Amino acid sequence: MSIGGVDLAVAETGTLALAGDSGSDRFGMAVGRVHVAMMGIEQVVSSVEDLFFLLQLKARSASGAALAGSVTLLDGPARPGDPDGPDELVLVIVDNGRSDLLRWGYGDALACIKCGACLNTCPVYREIGGQAYGGQPAGPIGAVVLPLLPLPTPRILPGGQKSARFGRPNWRPPATSPASPIALSTVLRGSPFADLAQASTLCGACGDVCPVGIDIPRLLIRLRGDFHQTGRSTPGQQLGRRLFAWSMASPEHYGRLHRWLVRSARPFGKERIHRLPPPLRSWTQSRDLPPPAQRTFRERWQARRSEGRP
Repeated sequence: MSIGGVDLAVAETGTLALAGDSGSDRFGMAVGRVHVAMMGIEQVVSSVEDLFFLLQLKARSASGAALAGSVTLLDGPARPGDPDGPDELVLVIVDNGRSDLLRWGYGDALACIKCGACLNTCPVYREIGGQAYGGQPAGPIGAVVLPLLPLPTPRILPGGQKSARFGRPNWRPPATSPASPIALSTVLRGSPFADLAQASTLCGACGDVCPVGIDIPRLLIRLRGDFHQTGRSTPGQQLGRRLFAWSMASPEHYGRLHRWLVRSARPFGKERIHRLPPPLRSWTQSRDLPPPAQRTFRERWQARRSEGRP
């Protein structure tokens, strides 16, 4: 038996499209008697024309190629006379919280074709890499989707054995619950990825390059607000956000904060980690925190102009 994913499926014909550069799906189906294809509910297009349009759009946005190196169209099990192919085809369509994204107003994120364009242009992703996100998809679109999907939680079976099941942690909303439906959900409250929405500069580059027009910055801002309503923000996080808002209010405030950071811990290193505030101290246990620049961008710009440089 072979198991593989599906890039897109066509509603009018039932065709499954498997795209990649290695063609490993073809090798698996050539020798396996049963092929299990798995896909999310959002990976369905209406027509064959839409299928090829999106396959070309994905390839051009990902690598600049006209089409993926290997594209397989699967219409069902092997027919009499076919040289290869599975004798049986099983299609598994996965929801796993995707319907909730539509209900909560995050349905635009499901239009993602997984081209990776937002990853390549994101300054945060380029700096920290994909593994730091802790799951897939990574990057800006992952910062929206990962906190909203339920994760498997352990369940104790008779005899003390543990079994993984997809569900939501046991949680009851307080008597004075916020109005946001997603804030009432146990998914965002219990997600280990809930902080990913904060790991963004909101520069807007991901929204500009998205080939299907997903407004990722708007979704990140909305997710930040919903996360705040869950009450999961620690006092340290709330203080950090207030300090950031104060520093961004004026160039004078930003300059004062910048000078304080440069003087208090220069450089931020493991040997001086005890001098950092508790939130930053816990953050740097597993991550590097580079030192702030010695001069602000405005100071460097004025110096270049005074020297006659462009």
